[in-house]
Amino acid sequence: MKTFAVLILTILLPMLASANIIAEFSGTYLTENLGSTDVKENSSKYFYNVAGYLTVKKKLYAGWSYLGISMTGKSDASGSDQNSSYVTADTGPVIKYYLDKRQIYSVTAAYNILSRATFKNVVSDDSESWTGTSFWVAFGLMPEIKNGLHIGVSINYYSASYTKKTVDGTETSESNTKSWLFPSLTISKEW
Repeated sequence: MKTFAVLILTILLPMLASANIIAEFSGTYLTENLGSTDVKENSSKYFYNVAGYLTVKKKLYAGWSYLGISMTGKSDASGSDQNSSYVTADTGPVIKYYLDKRQIYSVTAAYNILSRATFKNVVSDDSESWTGTSFWVAFGLMPEIKNGLHIGVSINYYSASYTKKTVDGTETSESNTKSWLFPSLTISKEW
C-alpha cells in the first residue's frame, strides 16, 4: 500500500507543481410577483456554485463543484395561501473548457454524484427529502479584468433526477425531477 501511495505522489506532484489553479464563484437571485384578479403568486429563486479547478491541458480544467439552489414561493390559487419550497445541495466533479485562446468563452459541465433536496409538498403539506444525482451545464462569457481575474455572465441549465424520497423517516423509491434554465454572474481567479 505504501508503494502505491509513493507511486501516486511521484506522478501527481510534478503535475500539480506545473498546474494552474482556478477558484470560481457563480450566483444569481431572481424574484417574481404575479398579481391578477384571480391569483397572486410570489416567488424567489437563487443559485450559487463554488468550484476549484486544476489544469488538465492548455484550455481544459477539471475539479470539484458544490452548488445550491433554493426556490420558495407563496400562492393563493387554491383559495388560501400555500407556501412551497425546493432547496438542494449538490456536489460532484466538474470540467471547464475555454473555447478561445484569451479564455473569454467557456463551457462548464458538472455531474453531481450527490444531490440532496427538500421539497414542501403543498398537496399533502409534507416536507419531503429527495436523494439522487444532477448535472449542470453553463456557457460563460468572462473577459479577463486583471492578472487572471475574470468577471462575466453565464447561461446555465440544471437538471436533477431523484430516486429516493423520505417523508417522516419512511424511505420509498420514487422518481422526481427538477430542471431550471437561468442566467448568473461569475467571478473566477486563476493562479
